[in-house]
Amino acid sequence: MSHALLKPFGDALNELEKSLKVAKKHKISLASHAFYSRKVRSTLAELWKAFLSLKKKNPPDQHPGVAYQLATIEPMVQRLVAMYPTEPNQMLPVVQDIQFKAEERGRHNAPEDPRNLDHRGLQHQEHQREDH
Repeated sequence: MSHALLKPFGDALNELEKSLKVAKKHKISLASHAFYSRKVRSTLAELWKAFLSLKKKNPPDQHPGVAYQLATIEPMVQRLVAMYPTEPNQMLPVVQDIQFKAEERGRHNAPEDPRNLDHRGLQHQEHQREDH
């Protein structure tokens, strides 16, 4: 999956984390504080929109690996959206879980180094010898 496709999703997650950390630090309730309530709500909308865009641009029949990865984080994204407007300290761990899963998936989905591919384009295994 291209980094450009992930950017809006990652940006929204980072912005959400930043807002939730500030709200948590100052003990702000998202249910009653006008500024942070709107800010978090609009960032959640951006996050959901970016997630749906990722799903649309990576259909299972064309990108089964990416679609599977998106399916694994979708329940967490839905949970996060549904949690609003709970307390920031309850939402923040979910944001961080999504970030971890998205970063982990991104590392595993990185393109192979061409130097490690054989003439057929397959990953080859280097056998290490143990010298005694």
